[in-house]
Amino acid sequence: MQIVQCQNKEKWEDFLLHQSGEHISFLQSWQWGEMYEKEGRQVYRFLVQNEASVAVGAALCVLLPLPYGRAFLFSPRGPICAPGVDSGEVYTALSTSAVVQDIIRNERVVFWRFEPAADAPFSATNFSQRCHRVSDVEPSRTHLLDLTHTEEELLAAMKMRTRYNVRLAVKKGVEMRFHAPKNSAEIAPLVEQFWQLLGETSARHGIRQHPKEHYIAICEALVSQGMIEFGQAWHEGDLLIMNMMVRYGDTVTYLHAGSTRHKTNLKAAYGLQWETIRRAKVAGFRWYDFYGIGPEGDSTHRLATVTDFKIGFCGTSVDYPGTFEFPFSRFWYRLYVLAKRLRS
Repeated sequence: MQIVQCQNKEKWEDFLLHQSGEHISFLQSWQWGEMYEKEGRQVYRFLVQNEASVAVGAALCVLLPLPYGRAFLFSPRGPICAPGVDSGEVYTALSTSAVVQDIIRNERVVFWRFEPAADAPFSATNFSQRCHRVSDVEPSRTHLLDLTHTEEELLAAMKMRTRYNVRLAVKKGVEMRFHAPKNSAEIAPLVEQFWQLLGETSARHGIRQHPKEHYIAICEALVSQGMIEFGQAWHEGDLLIMNMMVRYGDTVTYLHAGSTRHKTNLKAAYGLQWETIRRAKVAGFRWYDFYGIGPEGDSTHRLATVTDFKIGFCGTSVDYPGTFEFPFSRFWYRLYVLAKRLRS
């Protein structure tokens, strides 16, 4: 197999969006790489080609800094392998190719962190034996709703309490509004509203949020392709909930949300979520991705609260293999792991 750096957006997206049977995440999209570039990161897009120069794999890799002038590569929810291709060969090719090895030397890369997009991420190879399973970066479990069902079927499949809360929000007069910004001028006020609600949510749950610039970078990278949309729930002039959704391929992903504690009895979050699902269905999307959940019934998990909320809409839970690290320098990787343990 041969590794080439892809400089052509259409070629990259054509490969990702034509993998039959795969639920391809926006985290490997060309535009998500542009988001990292807007944050000042170096991004590499590697295509894996077979002997006939046909693409059989792809890996978006972001160069992230480590102390002492070192760095690591990160592939969020990737690499992507074509159906029927030996993923072990793809991973081995990526880790050993001359193209990648030059980057490793020049950028002093210590390891490659990656999140396989499907089960059986790599076969029993020397590559897999050198990998280390680490804590999740992106959630290794998500919840998908099949939008080919009718609205009546989707409502009927919900848990009774969820269905009741959806109808209660409508009955109480919660108004749903949606905004798909088209340029930077439209992004700024939406992000400002979103940021204020995120601040309330973070303070309430003790969750660290990204800098405001991160959400601006997301919007600016995705806006030209119509991939970003905000949903809002209002009641009598009060903004109660605001969600950020990403549209990519056949999927709408519920990425981030911020809310106020005010008027929680109106169950606005349920009404907004259902209206977002309905809009995705009408627009012709195949899947609605609730993004991250924890193990069902585990009240100690950091995602326990949102898990109960998300699975109430029914659907299917999907488990990814998790997050792995492959050391390029065993010496520096041992130092990195030791320093990480000392910090914790």
